[in-house]
Amino acid sequence: MGNSTEKSVASEAVIKIAERINKLLITAFLLAIAAVITKLTAGSTMKIPSTDIAIPITYFWIVFAVFTGAHAYLAIFFKGACGHLFYKDHKNAMNTWEKLTRNGPIFFNGMRPRLLPDLPPATKNATRAVAPMAVNDGTTWLHYGMAILLFFAILPFDPITFGLGVALILVLLNWFLGSSWAIAVSELTLEEGKAKYLRRPKPDA
Repeated sequence: MGNSTEKSVASEAVIKIAERINKLLITAFLLAIAAVITKLTAGSTMKIPSTDIAIPITYFWIVFAVFTGAHAYLAIFFKGACGHLFYKDHKNAMNTWEKLTRNGPIFFNGMRPRLLPDLPPATKNATRAVAPMAVNDGTTWLHYGMAILLFFAILPFDPITFGLGVALILVLLNWFLGSSWAIAVSELTLEEGKAKYLRRPKPDA
């Protein structure tokens, strides 16, 4: 199943969106580092590289709110692309997973499958389950580090009350979005028809 060499449009779509997610996260990571450094050095504004735009530290949360919107957009399309690949071109599903996790973008490279566990018979809602993250998975720590960095990038050192709430909300939203695409791509490793999170495309898709 993982040895298919046939060119797959569905597979290419998944890989392209994964690369865009990766670029978005790297950009946010670099901006977050710059934001934290600005705060630690008592700066009042952060200049965006290669531009003349300077952002006051009190508006950092707006920058990351826009990032969150872009993250949501890509996560939704990525889940749909994974679902299309899984149900319409399953023979290329495992091969796509291997391409992304063996030599793929940094936020996918080395990832171990994050699969939803089997739920008790009385529980039908798969979204209530939690997909475990392996301790020996490098992307696990990369994602934890990104979440912590994002929190401190958004959190203003003074005043803290409003910023604390905004920081927690944006970090949790991005964690949910990251979990969404991580579970979606992980389900490409499952046997045909075994997916719990991916949804079957509409007949005309």
